[in-house]
Amino acid sequence: MKTFYTLLLAFGLCLTSHAQSNINVVNYQNANLQSQNEINSLLSTNQNRLLLQNGFSAKQLSNDNLGLKLIKVVNSNSIDNAVLTNFAGDYSNVEIIVLSNIDANSQVITNLDLNGFSSLKYIIINTNETLINTFVQNMLQNVQLPPNVLVVYKHEVLM
Repeated sequence: MKTFYTLLLAFGLCLTSHAQSNINVVNYQNANLQSQNEINSLLSTNQNRLLLQNGFSAKQLSNDNLGLKLIKVVNSNSIDNAVLTNFAGDYSNVEIIVLSNIDANSQVITNLDLNGFSSLKYIIINTNETLINTFVQNMLQNVQLPPNVLVVYKHEVLM
C-alpha cells in the first residue's frame, strides 16, 4: 500500500511540473485584437500601480482606493512571495503584471504564487532582445498562475 501511495505522489508531481512548464506564451503581434486592445488600455490608464525594483522599497503610485490594478516589476529578480508579503497589499484586483528589462541573462523567478490574484489576466514580458518562448517558460517555471492567464511577450525596439 505504501508503494501505491508513493507511485501516486510521484505521478501527481510529474503532472504538476509538466502543467507548469507549459505556460502559454504569445507574441504580442500574434495575440488577438481584443487582447491587444485590453492590454493597451490597462497599460495606458492612470490606475493604482505597484512598482517593484530590486534594491528599492516597493512604491505604490496613484492611490485611488480602488485597489491595485497593475504591478510593474523591473528585472525578474525583483518579485517573489516575500516581496509581495512585505508590501501586504490587496492583490485581488490586479489585472496585469508587467516584467520589464528582461533579457537573456534574466534570472528564473523563484517561489511566486499568484493564485490569490483572482482578477489577473495578463503577464507582459517587455524586452528589447529577441527571446524564445522556451526561455520565457523556463523563467516562469516556479510561478503558480491562476487559470486563464495569458503571458504576452512584447519585443520593444529601442531607437
